[in-house]
Amino acid sequence: MSWPSIQMDSIPPKKQSTATKDKVVLFGTRTRFFIIALLLLCLTSIWCNVLTYNFAVICMHPHRNSNGSYTSLTLEMMKDASIHDDEEPHVISFSGNEIIWYTANDKSLLVAVVAAGALAANFGAVYMINQFGIRMVFGLLGLLSAIATILIPSAARLGLRYFLMMRFLQGVAFSANFAVIGSFSNKWTYHKQHGMFVSALVAHLQLSPALTMPLSSMLCTNFGWPSVYYSHGAISLVIFVFFIMVYRNSPNKHPLVGNIELKKISVGKESISKAEQKSIPYAAILKSWPVWAIWVAGIGAFSTVNMMSLFAPTYLHAVLGFEVKHTGISAAIPPLLQFLIKLSCGIISDKLRSIPETKKLKYFNTAAFLGSAVCLAALAFMDPQYQLVCLALLAGSTGFLGLTTGGFFKSPPLIARHYAHFVMGNVAFAITTTMLLIPFLISGLAPDNTALQWRYVFIIIAIVMLLSNAFFVMFGSGSVQPWAMSQSRMQSSTDVMRTTNKVAPVPQNGAEKV
Repeated sequence: MSWPSIQMDSIPPKKQSTATKDKVVLFGTRTRFFIIALLLLCLTSIWCNVLTYNFAVICMHPHRNSNGSYTSLTLEMMKDASIHDDEEPHVISFSGNEIIWYTANDKSLLVAVVAAGALAANFGAVYMINQFGIRMVFGLLGLLSAIATILIPSAARLGLRYFLMMRFLQGVAFSANFAVIGSFSNKWTYHKQHGMFVSALVAHLQLSPALTMPLSSMLCTNFGWPSVYYSHGAISLVIFVFFIMVYRNSPNKHPLVGNIELKKISVGKESISKAEQKSIPYAAILKSWPVWAIWVAGIGAFSTVNMMSLFAPTYLHAVLGFEVKHTGISAAIPPLLQFLIKLSCGIISDKLRSIPETKKLKYFNTAAFLGSAVCLAALAFMDPQYQLVCLALLAGSTGFLGLTTGGFFKSPPLIARHYAHFVMGNVAFAITTTMLLIPFLISGLAPDNTALQWRYVFIIIAIVMLLSNAFFVMFGSGSVQPWAMSQSRMQSSTDVMRTTNKVAPVPQNGAEKV
């Protein structure tokens, strides 16, 4: 493989000396920061592809006016759509604009099927990454996401079942995201920068809507809803082809990582055989309360994240009355705020070394969940006429969750070490389970998108957050668990204990005992 920006003689062959390898100078001793930026871009691209529907549906299927009444166009669509058979695509043309009609149940299915795809593929994705590494597994899933996204406009015209198939494939592609974060953080991060690296990668959940909402708004307004899918899919293709070319599963295999950086990355890491790493202690992990604390906290956090990511455009447009061209920018504010807070808190958490890790995790997590729940409760009783206040509370409810990078998100690498990809990978169960349930919760409680109906949604999610945080405070941990220690370390600890127990006590008079 060639590196266009690097002279070929600067990439040492595998058998070159240590001194020669240290001459790799493209990124100096900061290659890992280039790799994490590339990986963040890839993770963001996959989640952007999932989120395209959540904005495009506004253009595909108009909602109410700001005063709560249906537009004449929507009423005419409802009348025409009633003559279609359920198996036929509801494609209607008005003034040259292509609009597709979906019922509330159809729209819930189009969101939930992504979660179904991610749930179905989650364990397989974790297993494949454990066996074969990130590069090809994640790379191929990224290409799958890109192709499925490009095909969505054609699938939507063919009928609902074909649209559902493409959305299912988007979910399959997303299934590996958290396993990728866990595996990467274990192999590529310097131990004093765990919080910063994990926070940066987890923040793809907020960076994605912050990017895709304004872009989708512009594309929908100027080029129609199909352009949203085509542009996102094309960008993903380019990104993941580049990723497969550049990424390596381990820093010691990367031609741009010199010995100085490699030694820094390896500080504090245990040497472990490939056989031991691939032999995951499933039973011990599933019996571990700190692991369940992470997963339960994930349910609370992602209940809010999915509500905002999937339905913020609908709430802003249908309840608060924002126009389509303003909805994209407004919907981007809350996740952008959370993205910035996540990055900051990851760094701050790494710097606070005077507080024990377990206490630090619980402090950050409680501040995040409590702050978010309070904002949601206030939003539930706020009059939608105060648009800016509602938008500020919406931003606050997601912004506070940025503190979770110092909370439960930071826990998997600390407690699971080289099995972090399994623990973090199954955090995906939390996001996919809530992604599966939230659409039906909202369609059931807020079918007409009124302020009163959304009040119940906000209150229920606030309660879920408080309960899940209480569970994390009781059982969460920042200490490595026994099942995560390598066999050599466990044997060493056992030998030390045996040696200590065999030491004879020294007589008080100082004389040797014969």
